[in-house]
Amino acid sequence: MKSNNNVFLKKNELPYNLTIERIILAEVLLNKKNLALIFYKVRKDFFYLQNHQYIFEASKQVYEEQIDVNIDTVTDRLKILGNLDLIGGSEELINIINLVTSSNDIETYLVLLIDKHIRRQIIYGARKIEELSYQSFDSIETLFDEAERILFSVTQDKPVNNLFLASEVLLEAFVDLEQRSLDSQYSGVRSGFFDLDEITQGFQKSDLVIIAGRPSMGKTAFALNLIRNVAELQEYPVVIFSLEMSRQQLVYRFLSRESQVMHSKLRTGNIDEREWYAVSKAINVLGNLKIYLDDTPNLSLVSIRNKINILNLQYGNIGMIVLDYLQLLNDPTSKDTRVQELSRLTRGLKILAKEFDTPVIVLSQLSRSVESRVNKRPLLSDLRESGCVTGDMLIYMPLTNQHLALSQIIDSIPRDLVMSTRHNNKEQSLLSIVTRLKRAYYTGVKLVYKVEILNKTNLKITANHKIFSSKGWLPIDTLSNKELVGMLDICNFSKFLAQTKTEKIRFIPNIALFSILDIQMLGRSHCYDLWIPHTNNYIINNLIVHNSIEQDADLVLMLYRDSYYEKDAEYINENITEVIITKHRNGPVGTINILFEPKTLTFDNFVF
Repeated sequence: MKSNNNVFLKKNELPYNLTIERIILAEVLLNKKNLALIFYKVRKDFFYLQNHQYIFEASKQVYEEQIDVNIDTVTDRLKILGNLDLIGGSEELINIINLVTSSNDIETYLVLLIDKHIRRQIIYGARKIEELSYQSFDSIETLFDEAERILFSVTQDKPVNNLFLASEVLLEAFVDLEQRSLDSQYSGVRSGFFDLDEITQGFQKSDLVIIAGRPSMGKTAFALNLIRNVAELQEYPVVIFSLEMSRQQLVYRFLSRESQVMHSKLRTGNIDEREWYAVSKAINVLGNLKIYLDDTPNLSLVSIRNKINILNLQYGNIGMIVLDYLQLLNDPTSKDTRVQELSRLTRGLKILAKEFDTPVIVLSQLSRSVESRVNKRPLLSDLRESGCVTGDMLIYMPLTNQHLALSQIIDSIPRDLVMSTRHNNKEQSLLSIVTRLKRAYYTGVKLVYKVEILNKTNLKITANHKIFSSKGWLPIDTLSNKELVGMLDICNFSKFLAQTKTEKIRFIPNIALFSILDIQMLGRSHCYDLWIPHTNNYIINNLIVHNSIEQDADLVLMLYRDSYYEKDAEYINENITEVIITKHRNGPVGTINILFEPKTLTFDNFVF
C-alpha cells in the first residue's frame, strides 16, 4: 500500500506519513506565527512515531511557559524530561530542520496528520471491538454500548472547520429571520405555555434547559406536558429518556393527562364506560404524535447520543430531547469524583444540544437547603451539587494585582480576568490560569461555614460548595480538620508577575496544598457566586472552589407551589404552581403562574 508522499507501508504497519510529521515539527521549531494554530489543533498522539511525540510535547511545554520555541529551548526541555537520548540527541532536531523546508500551507498538512491519526484510531477501535466480541460473558447490549462508545470517541477527532465569514452568518440570520416572521412570533420551540413562551420566545435550538424542584413538586409531570405540547406543535420527534420511571408508568401519565381520567383509576383499571371512551380517544390522539420513550437503566451519554443519531437520520431533525433526571445519569468509564462527573455530563449534554441543534431539557433535584429557609422559593444556588460564598471573600484580579470582594463586582462585565485552574493531564495536578469572568451574582441568604487554614487564611462558604482537596473536589460538609486543600501560592505568584507580562499569562504551576485547621458554623449570611465558563472553578481568598452544575445551562426553570408547604392555609390556591426562571442567558428572568391538577397530573395555562 502506498501513502501520500511516497511513504510505503507494510501490510501490518499502521497508517502514518513520515514527511508530514517532520514538516509540522519543522514549523514548530522554525515558524513562530503558526505555533498557536498548531498547538490548538494538534495533540502529541496525532504523531505516530514516539520520537516525534517527545519533540512535540517538549515544544508545547516550552510554548505554554512563554519561552521562545527554538532548537535550543526544545533541546533543553527534552534533556530535563529525559527524552533527548531517546530521540537520537540534538542531531535529530537538526535533521528535521535541515531536511524539511518550511511550508506555506500548514493547515493542509495538519488535516493530513489528523487523517492518519483517525485511521489508526479506527484500526485500534476495530481491534478492541473484535476482542470484546470473543468475550461471551458480556451481554450483547453491553457489547453494542461499548462498540458505540469506541467509535464515538474516534469521531471526536474528526477535523471540522468552525470558522465562518461574518457576511455568511449574517445572510443565514436574515433568511432565518424572514422565515420566522412568516411561521411564528417565537424564535424557538414553543412549550405550549403562553406566559413562558412570552418570556423565553420558546425553547431555543441548541439550548440546555434545566427544570429543577424538590421531590413531588411535579418536575416529571411538567416535562411530560411539555413533550405532549411540543409533539403537537411541530412535526419532528420528541424523545424522553426516563432513568427513574418505566415506559408503562410514563404512558399512564400521558393517558391521564390526555383523557382527564384520574391517574389512580387508570392504574387500578377501575373506570366506567364514559372513561373508557375518553381513554380510547386519548390513545388515538397520542398514537399520532411522534413521542419516543426510552426507560433503559444506567444510561450513558454515549448511548443517548447514538440513539438520537438514529432518529435524526430517520427524520432529519429532532424536536426536543428530555432527560429525567440528571443525578441518575452516569459515565461507566469515569474514574473522577461524582462532582467532576456531573460537571462533565452537563457539558456533554450542552454539546449534544448543539450537535443536533435542538433543545435538551434536563430534570434535576434541588438540595435540601430549600427546606431550612423561611421563604422556600428556590434559588439558582439550590441546584444539587452547587454552593456559594459570602460577599466579603476576595477574588484575585491578576492584571491589576488586586483582591476584590465578591459584593463589589456584582454584574461584572465580561472583560474582567480572574484566576482559575485547570488539570494538567500528565501530572494529574492543577495549574493556575488566567481566565475570563462572565458574571458575578447574588444568590440569597444562606447558612455558611468558616474554614480556617493552617496559614491563617479562611473561607466563608456554604456546606455544599466544593473545594479542591488532596482527594479531589469535595463539599465542605465532608471535609475534616487536617485535610489538605488547594491554594494559590500568592507569594511565588507575585514574584512571577513582577518578571513577566501579565496579559500573556496562560499556565503557571503554583498550586500548593495546606492543612485545614478548623471548620465551624457561622450562621446565615448574604451569599454570592461566579460564572466562570470552561474551567467552572475560581480562586477566592487564595483557595480553589468549584462552580455549580447550572454553568452550562442556557435556561433554568424552578417549580414551586405554596400549597406543598402550607397545606392547611385557606388563602392559598392549591392548584397554582410558580415557574421561576432563575437563569436566562438570552433574555429576562421572572416568574409565571400555571395551573396544576394533581388528580390527572396535568399542567395548564393560568387564565384570570
